[in-house]
Amino acid sequence: MQSPDLGRLKPFERRAVEAFVEALRRDLDSRLLLLVLFGSKARGDDMPDADIDFLVVTEGEPRDLDKRLSTLTSVVDIEHNVLINPLLFSRERWADFAHRRAAFWQNAQRDGMLMLRSPRLPEHLVNPRPEAEALPADHRPELTAYMTSAWQALRTAESEFGQGKDLQVVANRAYYAIFYAANAVLATQGLQRSKHPGVLAIFREKFVMQGDIEASYIRDYEEAMRRRHLSDYDLNTLLNADYVRVGLEAAQRFTSRIERYLTAQGYLQA
Repeated sequence: MQSPDLGRLKPFERRAVEAFVEALRRDLDSRLLLLVLFGSKARGDDMPDADIDFLVVTEGEPRDLDKRLSTLTSVVDIEHNVLINPLLFSRERWADFAHRRAAFWQNAQRDGMLMLRSPRLPEHLVNPRPEAEALPADHRPELTAYMTSAWQALRTAESEFGQGKDLQVVANRAYYAIFYAANAVLATQGLQRSKHPGVLAIFREKFVMQGDIEASYIRDYEEAMRRRHLSDYDLNTLLNADYVRVGLEAAQRFTSRIERYLTAQGYLQA
């Protein structure tokens, strides 16, 4: 992890980060184990409206701190006109990520700025031992979780469509089935992302352009994305069954194709 270098942030963002760090130090000190600034703000390739992402590792169950952390975050957000996005981990979950060298662990090691670290957290959970660098990464839990989410989203879209209910939900869930399935295949290389354009771009580059997945699935991806975007944000879009059916059928093809690929590659059981 890098030493803190907030010079790449705008002045109001630096003040927000400093205020957030001080608030956590003051209110969560007894349970705070690790605080890392990560994501686009840490890398310096952020968009103007990007969130300020923090990894927060705590002692005990993170859900117990949700309300307190939400209050602290809201105060800083309003005072400094920013959006802080804290990602909470327990010590045990962070240790599992470190042991498997999961993608998020590797990303935090490569790009993250170490803001706070308690001496109660072992050194190897902050900086990996040299011998660990040669170990293969295990991304299977993330891959499986993404595919589970993909199928859940698709089943919701199919159910809503079959019952003639909320067509906006159909368009939304159909797209997210594709988004989760694409992240599942990206997870085979530890490349999963949270930003929608990034997932599409990496999927195209690493799997379609390399010949692993047929180009027609990029068209399915883009069509479902377009219909979800219009149904969610363009209130003048006329939603009807024929309109959302296109995205739903694209999601059915895409999710099934990704599952076949992952099974053939040995990541999923047949």
